[in-house]
Amino acid sequence: MKNFSENLPYTHFINSSFWQNSKKNNVTIPFFLYMDDFEINDPLGSKSGQQKICGIYYNFPSVPQYQLSKLSNIFVAGFVKVRDLQDCGFTDCLTPLLNILKTLEINGLQINVDGKSCMIHFKLVQILGDNLVLNTALGYVSSFSVNSWCRICKRQKLQIRTDCLEVPNSLRTRSSYNSDILLNNPVVSGIKNVSIFNSLSNFHVTDNIACDIMHDLFLGVCKYNFSKILHYFVYEKKFFCLETFDYRKQMFQYGDTEIGNISPPIQKHHIQNASFKMNARQMKTFSHMILLMVGDLIDRDDLVNKFLILFVRLIDLLLLSNYNDTILNDLQLLIEEHNFTYQKLFKEHLKPKFHNLVHYPTIIKKLGPIKLLWTFRFEAEHQLHKQYAQSITSRTNVPLTLAIKSSLRFAHCVLKNNFFQPEYSFINIEEIKMGCNEHLSSINLNFSLYKRTNEIMFRGVKFKIGHIVTVTINENINIYEVLDFIIKENNVEIVGKKWTHLNFSERFQSYLMGPVTEIYDVINLITLDGPPIHFDLLNNGLKVLRQKKYW
Repeated sequence: MKNFSENLPYTHFINSSFWQNSKKNNVTIPFFLYMDDFEINDPLGSKSGQQKICGIYYNFPSVPQYQLSKLSNIFVAGFVKVRDLQDCGFTDCLTPLLNILKTLEINGLQINVDGKSCMIHFKLVQILGDNLVLNTALGYVSSFSVNSWCRICKRQKLQIRTDCLEVPNSLRTRSSYNSDILLNNPVVSGIKNVSIFNSLSNFHVTDNIACDIMHDLFLGVCKYNFSKILHYFVYEKKFFCLETFDYRKQMFQYGDTEIGNISPPIQKHHIQNASFKMNARQMKTFSHMILLMVGDLIDRDDLVNKFLILFVRLIDLLLLSNYNDTILNDLQLLIEEHNFTYQKLFKEHLKPKFHNLVHYPTIIKKLGPIKLLWTFRFEAEHQLHKQYAQSITSRTNVPLTLAIKSSLRFAHCVLKNNFFQPEYSFINIEEIKMGCNEHLSSINLNFSLYKRTNEIMFRGVKFKIGHIVTVTINENINIYEVLDFIIKENNVEIVGKKWTHLNFSERFQSYLMGPVTEIYDVINLITLDGPPIHFDLLNNGLKVLRQKKYW
């Protein structure tokens, strides 16, 4: 937490304005609570929905992001039958949990570290989840067709349908919340009841402004946008047919970094109904690659093509791990232009998930990068419990069964010390044989102190020889092909061969590559812009690089 707090603003939750203003003088550790439903029976069978479970998990944002991606660092707080939540309400079902949270916040836990006693307090800072679960858990209306459904602002339905910018005066505050409670009119105020979470001394639902780009963007706005865009390209302008698009999409060279995220073929009814058969991870890959797939077939001056490019740029900004005031200003302008252009081009009002976009700059300013709030890994936690539930035939008190299994899994992680993975890991370490590798011979290092390997894991991401990595210094990008990994005392560095680039293509949002050089550099993994990528070949034979500036 101390290391994170010394970083620049807008880089992590720990140095966000929200946490800096809310932390106490004592040792207080923040944590996120996540809630969502999952189905344990056959979703198409006759028992569907009868045993639906609400999983409640938590994690600690003070842990580095690459450690949070491990499921062993997502902890189970409890399981509740969805039917019980519906019949009895959140207050009755979650009171035991809230009592524990109050004790952890007020009394804390006494621990001993290196013979020294320390009192640790824990504070719930944000509840995460999709829009439906959050609205319900926080006491807001669960219907998104009522007049005032947004949990962040008080804008009315007709205003939300056209909003391109956030209206600061409309944001919910504690005072406006109290006034709305006294009004006792959910249709007008959007508040259905007082949330049980408000009983925590340092938590209030109006401060819970976290949004999830997994549901808002990749399972929401992306589907609406791409259905309109592809319908226009295929059936109105006829730039290409659906068969050509699918062929290019399926045969695209994803490389070993994205080969596992290829989405199924797209059919006409998927476009018409905005119901693409893609999960969020597949949609993320699709949106990253679409300009490279068919960008050469589209008129570059076409207005819908310009909207597509704008949307791809917007996604790239939303996935950044670090922000500054300039980037946040660019992001706000892109969101405004995106929402305005969508209405203008397609003659439709904005869907509810478009409205969440206008709040993203404010969320980033208060809570840090929005990708640190997404629910990708929490959703993966669901899969474990689904497998547990499917391996048993009894349906008597399933939450208890899952809780016991989770407790045993947690005990196993404690015994094996399986929570934190090393920053680096590698296999097949070899001695460096001089004269066998030209790239190593050209580097002026004392290789008697080093060893080498062909493949490493860095912060949970695999790097291999032949991958492409980028390092940006003062807005100048340096592109390297990975030739080797050298190891000294468990510290790993990349030996890379530098490539030149000609210019940046707005049409493909990629760098047009020049020839490779004879320049070899040793690259510290900490300085990399993002995970490994690869070159792409356009149909005209040009080699391009679509950069990733996020982990």
